Amino acid sequence: MDVYDTSPYWEVLTQYSDKEYTVEDAVKLWRKIISTSETTVDICTTGYLMNLTEFCKSQPDEISDKSGLELLNTKVGDVYITGGAWESGLDNNFFFYEEAKQSLAWLLENVDKELIFVSSDVGGPVQCGKEVVQEDRSDALSQALITWGTDTGRAAWDPMATYISILGKDKETLNKSNLDIMNVDMTFDGNSGVNTFIINKQGKHKRVYRL
Repeated sequence: MDVYDTSPYWEVLTQYSDKEYTVEDAVKLWRKIISTSETTVDICTTGYLMNLTEFCKSQPDEISDKSGLELLNTKVGDVYITGGAWESGLDNNFFFYEEAKQSLAWLLENVDKELIFVSSDVGGPVQCGKEVVQEDRSDALSQALITWGTDTGRAAWDPMATYISILGKDKETLNKSNLDIMNVDMTFDGNSGVNTFIINKQGKHKRVYRL
């Protein structure tokens, strides 16, 4: 979806390439990867949920004769979502844009599949980035961190969610990394953007948390 980010590091990063890149439509790319994979595909979102929602809404096309929801239910394994305030509150990935609020509200209402949330308090205390800033500070990654004001480190929300998606949802495996997982239900106010997790052993979704 055409939701534009005005983060200052985008302009910095454009200076590091003299090539023109062809950008493929996200929904078509998702449909191609998921429908043609010989194994199930896990999904880990690390930002707003518009691409996931639009994929789920997609209809049969030249890529696949299945809808996005059909592909989600038959070809996708686990779905990890970076975001959520514990136990209740506002999370950037869910409320900052109107489209972000609409996307989460739609997913919770229309997707029967279990969603695994990595709430903001999981990656928030973990700092990353400081060690990758180069001494001469001239490379693209260093400049991006500097421009964002985080060259001394920033919260590892997305890296932690990605790491957890690689570990999987086995409790014993998660425990070795000082993590655990619980069943929850989730409510979301599409107007205010406030999410609420409700602990429930028979809950529809899951939440990974720090021990």
